[in-house]
Amino acid sequence: MKLQRTSQRSVFALLLILGVSTLGWGAPAATEDSQVLTKAELKQLIATAKTPADHQKLAAHYREEAARFEERRTEHEEMLAAYENNRHQYRNKFPSMADHCRALIKNATNSRDKFTEMAKMHEGLAAMNSNAGHQH
Repeated sequence: MKLQRTSQRSVFALLLILGVSTLGWGAPAATEDSQVLTKAELKQLIATAKTPADHQKLAAHYREEAARFEERRTEHEEMLAAYENNRHQYRNKFPSMADHCRALIKNATNSRDKFTEMAKMHEGLAAMNSNAGHQH
């Protein structure tokens, strides 16, 4: 009984730490060298992007978004491991907590991959526009 309480506390502590660390997911990090654009900046740049620099800004934004989803995927993998290591506490739950983590890992992986694709597309557009500018 005492082991089960200690194990429950450990899982709760891990989930609390992971939960607190994810509170900032909804808003881009406001660091000085951050390439994440505000919603307004993103919409404006999408509507007006013409130069290689414009497309590079969009690519950098999408690369940072991809990195954020990679962080989410990693955190949910850690949570999945915690649930699987303590599955005796969650055996009567359906869908299981581990199933939720697996779904979130899949979603984060897919989002990461889509943002990476968008970044590559804008990098390609930047290269095309750069090459077109050099031709006369």
